[in-house]
Amino acid sequence: MLGVELEEMAAILSNVLGRPMRYAAIPKAFLQAQGGTMDRAFEFLEREGYAVGIHALRRNDPEVGRQDFETWARSLDWSLLMGNPEKEVSHHVQTVRRPHQNPAALP
Repeated sequence: MLGVELEEMAAILSNVLGRPMRYAAIPKAFLQAQGGTMDRAFEFLEREGYAVGIHALRRNDPEVGRQDFETWARSLDWSLLMGNPEKEVSHHVQTVRRPHQNPAALP
């Protein structure tokens, strides 16, 4: 499955997450009212979309594996996004140290 429609994504996520999910379009007027560039981003996706030369990518870099949407979705830990109280947020937060920071000064 190289291309996945939004309705298919919702069905796959329903299966992966074990709870009903459905696709719902966001009205353009809502995006425009938010300001910023979201409405332009969605206009681009609707008008042109993204395309990947997946066969050329695999030909040029054979180590790139094939992963469909369901495999990708199953590889993620959805507990934080889905509000799983059994997992604590601290498991998902990591301290990022920049080269110029003194590690002793970090919390």
